[in-house]
Amino acid sequence: MEEYKTSFVFVPPSFGKKNQLATLNNISKWWKFAQTKMKHKFKTDLSEWSIPIWNDNPFTKAEIEYTILRKDGKKIDSDNLAFPYKWLQDLLVENGYLVDDDKIKVVLNPTELYVSGSIETSVKVKITLKERYTMTIEELKTKVKLLEEDLSKVCGENHVKSSSARVRKILGEIKNATPQLRRDLVKIDKSV
Repeated sequence: MEEYKTSFVFVPPSFGKKNQLATLNNISKWWKFAQTKMKHKFKTDLSEWSIPIWNDNPFTKAEIEYTILRKDGKKIDSDNLAFPYKWLQDLLVENGYLVDDDKIKVVLNPTELYVSGSIETSVKVKITLKERYTMTIEELKTKVKLLEEDLSKVCGENHVKSSSARVRKILGEIKNATPQLRRDLVKIDKSV
């Protein structure tokens, strides 16, 4: 089974003049005022340093392991940083690593205290992506036939919304398989 593994450390979002961690315990202080800004900055930082755009077929499943690292001895519940965990998982989909984030197994490890480093709180992440999305040339042919049928029912006075939805679904499936389908077609061309 093909897998892709990566790991990195990120600094969780914070807010206010004192750079207070944005946790579940203080959500009422930051959600309304800073959530969008923090989420955007967090995702931008991760995209630039750890999760750039993926240009190959996405995977269908993932296992993600989170461990909070604390420089001091102050405990923090491992689930208290649920928002950055969710934002990271959304980013895996947005940047093409996963088809969807509905098949992710999440492991929250106990917090590690007295970790060396210059940052008070960070999170170590281990990601294992499994089961790459694939499509054979024969499956593509079938999808194209279905696409033609449904496209004939889209637009005009006899527009069928369910056909439009199926067209969007098929296009998404073809998009997910495109890098691998290109390689398969090149391989076929070279063998002829």
